[in-house]
Amino acid sequence: MVDSAGEWDWRILQGRLPQHILLCLAAMHRPQQSFPIDRVGWGLWDDRRFSIKSAYQVRLDHTDRLDTVDPTWKIIHHFRGLQRIKIFLWLVYHKKLMTNDKRTRRHFTPDNKCLVCIDMVEDVDHVLRHCPSAKLVWTVLINPMKRSEFFSLPFEQWFALNLRQQGDFVRELKDWDMLFPAVLWNLWKQRNDRVFNGVTEEWGSVVARSKWFADSSTAAAATLRIQHAAVASNSWCPPEDGWVKLNTDGTRSSIDGRAACGGVLRDHTGTWIRGFTRFVGRCSVVEAELWGIGTGMALAWELGYRQLVIETDSVDALRLIEQRSKGGGPFTLVHRIHVLRVLDWRLVFSKIGRDSNDVADRLAKLASYASLDTEFFDESPL
Repeated sequence: MVDSAGEWDWRILQGRLPQHILLCLAAMHRPQQSFPIDRVGWGLWDDRRFSIKSAYQVRLDHTDRLDTVDPTWKIIHHFRGLQRIKIFLWLVYHKKLMTNDKRTRRHFTPDNKCLVCIDMVEDVDHVLRHCPSAKLVWTVLINPMKRSEFFSLPFEQWFALNLRQQGDFVRELKDWDMLFPAVLWNLWKQRNDRVFNGVTEEWGSVVARSKWFADSSTAAAATLRIQHAAVASNSWCPPEDGWVKLNTDGTRSSIDGRAACGGVLRDHTGTWIRGFTRFVGRCSVVEAELWGIGTGMALAWELGYRQLVIETDSVDALRLIEQRSKGGGPFTLVHRIHVLRVLDWRLVFSKIGRDSNDVADRLAKLASYASLDTEFFDESPL
């Protein structure tokens, strides 16, 4: 199954195996005599060891990949405002707010009606959209030509469309993805003050407080982005004089499992030495990370460097490499790295943040799925 050079013999394999199996095989490093013997392992987890946690995670990942998963949850997850409002949005979409309708079902109150409307059942949609006190607030913010649609959409669709910063409904689009949740939050606080404290607040106060809240949150988020950008732009540190640094990363498509790796060698002045990218086949993202580390180490050795710092953002890859140094390790990829590791040179493995590993990440995403050959760059292609 391997040719005279020890590589997979694709001329034989391509006529005997389907494409998806060939891609999985491509992601496995070809066997060598120096590697340990094969052994049975839990194939659905990176370290090939079974645990209840790994089985649960596999099941969870399978559920997340189903076409029926509602994308609104991802929108809520990426909400850029305060954490307590993000949790509130989760409760709203789940319809878990303790309205009078829910309080009645739990025997907290005998009356499920809205205290404003008297004869309408108070559920989440009513409190946040259809109650007259809520309608007064929305009327100020919503385009008059779109009010009918705004109030007639099904609740889930209405909620999702407005979270995506849609400009179809509002008078002013500015930061609607922040203002809309702020209005929901303040409508709910207004309702609780009315029910539990007997305090009636004017609709104008709700609008003013929501706008202030949205403006403040937007300004805070912008400041945070600037700070993160400043940290990210200055966080990569060159190695000491006489050393070179290898940064690697792996990427994987969640759709078809195709994976690639990339990396770059730079010296103590930050000068680009050589970069690379490679499509590795179908595998896990950890295996793609290991491909990047192994490919980069082999490149550094071939170029004659004997003092190397290896940085990756994958804790799992580093753990597997360390596990192999103690006599374990589930992948031929890890054994390949171990063979390189015991050569006569000085190595330092280090964990780096994702923001600091941006160059390697972009190189990995440059890989062409048309070839399994490694592509090298003597100058930055980015």
